[in-house]
Amino acid sequence: MKEINEFGLIYKNPLPVLLHYFSQYPKKLVKKGSFFLIEGDELNDVILIEKGIMALNCRNEKGAKTIVFQAGHSLMNEIHLLSGSKKSFLCGCAITNLELRYMPYRDFCSYMDEDDEFFFEISFCIGERIKSMIFHLSNLRFTSAEEKLSYFLLEFKQFCKTNNFSKPLLTQKRISEALALHRVTVAKTLRSLREC
Repeated sequence: MKEINEFGLIYKNPLPVLLHYFSQYPKKLVKKGSFFLIEGDELNDVILIEKGIMALNCRNEKGAKTIVFQAGHSLMNEIHLLSGSKKSFLCGCAITNLELRYMPYRDFCSYMDEDDEFFFEISFCIGERIKSMIFHLSNLRFTSAEEKLSYFLLEFKQFCKTNNFSKPLLTQKRISEALALHRVTVAKTLRSLREC
């Protein structure tokens, strides 16, 4: 636990033991389009995203970077390590209505130490995160925008199936940011993929 006590944890789609422990803590509802802050030098809470999709805007003295948690690789059974400090903070934005649960970090640490199943499920989530990172790093070997987009859209379709969303949530702008492609390139490539 010493290695991660400077960080916050946010994860989605919990396994049964995680859900059992988190259900003991109050639920916070965040309306679509609302913002909330994660800041400070010390970690206070572990945040569970029970339902919904969020974006994180990381701000510091050098500017801001937005991380959107909306595709399968960033939502399903994963843990994201987040830190806050006096010089930087994380601003969360609800892309859809959110249901969050906040567990005090001390409780989280004690569950990790005392309950083997809880520890196993956290380890499983981290393993899924690593597999996902390897998958996305492997996508970097593709040189054409068409190959990158095909794999990204395939993964997004799988995410939509497992999460029962009735309409697409990705814009061309967000796809271009996620894949580091120009928006015009994304638009042209999507058009050519539709024609195939």
